[in-house]
Amino acid sequence: MSFDLQVWSVSKPTGGSFTERPEWVAHGSTWCRTAQNWQIVVNGTDRVESEDIPDEIDMVVPGVHFLTEINLEGTASKAALQLARAAATAIARECHGVVFDPQRELVKTPSGIKRLPPFKKGARVSVVRLSWWFMESPLLTEEGRKLFVDLIERAFPEALPNRYGLWEPPQHKYSEAGKTHFLNLWTDNLHDLIVWKTQRPVRSVSAMFPNPLGPFRKGFRSNRFTIDIELDLLRHPGWNTQVQRFWRAASKLISPFYGEARILQGQPADGWYSVEDSIRQSEPVSSWWWRGVPSRLGCALVASEPYLGLWPQLRASGVMFKGLAFVSQADWTDGNDVEMLTSPVPAEIASPEWETIHFTPEAYAKVWPFAFPFTDRPK
Repeated sequence: MSFDLQVWSVSKPTGGSFTERPEWVAHGSTWCRTAQNWQIVVNGTDRVESEDIPDEIDMVVPGVHFLTEINLEGTASKAALQLARAAATAIARECHGVVFDPQRELVKTPSGIKRLPPFKKGARVSVVRLSWWFMESPLLTEEGRKLFVDLIERAFPEALPNRYGLWEPPQHKYSEAGKTHFLNLWTDNLHDLIVWKTQRPVRSVSAMFPNPLGPFRKGFRSNRFTIDIELDLLRHPGWNTQVQRFWRAASKLISPFYGEARILQGQPADGWYSVEDSIRQSEPVSSWWWRGVPSRLGCALVASEPYLGLWPQLRASGVMFKGLAFVSQADWTDGNDVEMLTSPVPAEIASPEWETIHFTPEAYAKVWPFAFPFTDRPK
């Protein structure tokens, strides 16, 4: 009879939990401890893909990359079981992971391993802003919005609304009203700016679906969805991977014509922006007003048609998925943009700098792949 344990971890075990213990013997990539009636085998570690990670594991520790299985063979005495569990716990603690007991379907987190790090108080924080711009999208359908909230629940529950509503302070609690009520309110007020209140480490979530869409006498409006996440979160084990996985999955669902991850330094911690803050945040696209591809790129981008045809280098340098090109730095915290991974934004599709924006043709990219951004339609 065999008793099994699994360790799902962010980093790969080095064997440091066993090298100074003579009772453990290495056999290639495995470690063994043997007694008269039983044997504990710590098998070699396998790298796992994100789709292979069970939801109950992903919810406890983010950014899992590795799976280590431990087998207790022979007589599962109380002492042998304790030793097997202790070995699993030691690996999980060393590699920032959790222990899963398939026999009891129980997930155990070792002491000291936390999903979220402690956050420092301060007047300002730096954030990584995930943004998507799109005209058509599954996110404009009820089913698409449900799939999107399902994705947040599964991959990044910190981005769920703590409170939500149509005005400040938001009148509904997500924990009480539930997902169906939230989705119904979102659907009934799709073209309004609903209040989506979150808690740290997510600073804000904004869903902007203007009506009318496209050409408007003040400019060209596209749909936009944004999530602001405290940058310090990505420095905690596993979170750089977890946020990037979420960004890719969300991009595949939203299917934007352009999206990005961009670091904004020194944002006000209370969420209120002054004129100085707007200058400081240095974001090249304002709200839903699309004027062309930002000439200053962020740490990641995703693009589809019409921009893939206007920026051919993206197909060559990006990772393609069903008409989407992904280009991303491996580490979003180092401040590097993706220009070195692809090519500079072609001048003809780049949006002009902020100084030129006066809702005139000069404020838009020279090559404009959508309808003309100005019209006489009323407000």
